[in-house]
Amino acid sequence: MEKPQSIILKSLAEFFLFAVMAILPALLLRSDLGADSTWAGEFAVTEILQEVLLLLSAGLFWLLAVKKPEIRGFVVLVAGFFTVMLIREMDAFLDDIRHGFWVYPALLVAVASIAWATVFNRATIAQPMAVFFNTKAYFLMAIGLVTLLFFSRTIGSGKMLWSGMLGDAYSNDFKNALQEGIELYGYILIGYSAVLYSKLQLSRSR
Repeated sequence: MEKPQSIILKSLAEFFLFAVMAILPALLLRSDLGADSTWAGEFAVTEILQEVLLLLSAGLFWLLAVKKPEIRGFVVLVAGFFTVMLIREMDAFLDDIRHGFWVYPALLVAVASIAWATVFNRATIAQPMAVFFNTKAYFLMAIGLVTLLFFSRTIGSGKMLWSGMLGDAYSNDFKNALQEGIELYGYILIGYSAVLYSKLQLSRSR
């Protein structure tokens, strides 16, 4: 059994790690807005880091799908979900091929992931999913997804809200920066969750 002192120290270290995670988006937004407060767009460090974190999350779950057959069905579904999100985040680059082109690779990944999980690995979906729901990694991922899919949309996309509050000082650059900063925080939590879960699963294979 782990000593209380060790648990306390690890918890404090994680608390400070969470603090850094919360501060990082604000620091990056300041640099991405630049001296003239103009949003850097798709090439902003904030947006690039979002894609890196999504790639990390999807990659870790794909790694688990290869290495851990006993949870393969569940992790394939999660990996597919994050891969689709990554493709969606890169829509600006895929639009160079054709506007809205991201839909086609996203659908391909979604269908392939669902088929692989449900047809060939159905028996390894429900139980691993239930176990995951009882881990710290799940709660961090849930908070990250809620932050990304709901909080960032209601706070960052609310033009009526911010234009009403700021009046003539309102700008789309402000709204975009706010929304992207909140989204980055959600992606950080998701990435950290993926690291925790993959570390837990890979340690059990030793």
